[in-house]
Amino acid sequence: MGDTPVLMIDDLKTYFFTDRGVVKAVDGLSLEVGRGESLGIVGESGSGKSVTFLSVLKLNQYPSRIVSGRILFEGKDLLQKSEAEMVDLRGTKISMIFQDPLTALNPVLRIGDQISETIIFHQKRAFFRNASISRRVSNWMNPWAQKSLEKRARDRALEMLELVKIPSAVQRLEEYPHQFSGGMRQRVVIAIALSCDPSLLIADEPTTALDVTIQAQILELLAEIRQKLKMSLVLITHDFGVVKEVCDRIAVMYAGRIIELSRVSDLLGNPRHPYTRALMECIPDASKKKVRPIPGFVPSLIDLPGGCSFHPRCQYAMERCRMEMPSLKQVEERTLVRCHLYD
Repeated sequence: MGDTPVLMIDDLKTYFFTDRGVVKAVDGLSLEVGRGESLGIVGESGSGKSVTFLSVLKLNQYPSRIVSGRILFEGKDLLQKSEAEMVDLRGTKISMIFQDPLTALNPVLRIGDQISETIIFHQKRAFFRNASISRRVSNWMNPWAQKSLEKRARDRALEMLELVKIPSAVQRLEEYPHQFSGGMRQRVVIAIALSCDPSLLIADEPTTALDVTIQAQILELLAEIRQKLKMSLVLITHDFGVVKEVCDRIAVMYAGRIIELSRVSDLLGNPRHPYTRALMECIPDASKKKVRPIPGFVPSLIDLPGGCSFHPRCQYAMERCRMEMPSLKQVEERTLVRCHLYD
């Protein structure tokens, strides 16, 4: 991992402005992703995992809005970029794999065409952005130039299917999404995301709809591709087992904030925050007599409890926890925890 982070999020706040009130989906989050690093983001549904990284790509939709903060990608603030600049960035420098591979693919287009169109779109934008006016006109009017671009994109699509280990790749280019299994569709989605050589890949629950065997294959593939392409990976999940297989560090989120951040081995071996411990106790294990669910409910992000958001569910809660939000503090060399127990 390099010294300079590829992504730095600083005090990000993304809120949803609804008729019922303001939903503080991401509330003062700060985070770094190193070059070549794999970072896992873990937490219950509604903790702000996906919203954080939709904010990175500025894909927030009404009624959500980034209220404040900075998002630095390769040293440049994405929140200062125009929509045209973000279109150039998405898919080329930063790619995202969304949760459901079936809905991410167009059912009436061949797989080869779906991979190629991403490549052609970005290559055309790069050409028209950088070429002189006379060269733009010449290439736009030249059918041979168009065919050459389509041929290169087709060759790249084939290369990507082979990279994600889809057998009979030449034949599969001509097939449709319904002719692929769930695992193979997820491989296609990964191929599309990697087709323009991004520096950062964000994978949002990439194995949720897959059975255990296929899930293991996809995780192994992601880890192998990350090493081969030397890219950074953010893996959003609710499963500690998934993070253990792929990631270098884990950030645990609760109610829009990071409450623990550590190396994978350190966190899984010695979880510090009561919420992290409670999450791990929910994991089924043959050695456990029974799974212990976390008491209570995830708080409403419109009306969060005072002090620490987790205190109504925490067995270690003190009076201070009800009154004062703890800061994210360093408790060991590589571990940060947001909890008054470590003051």
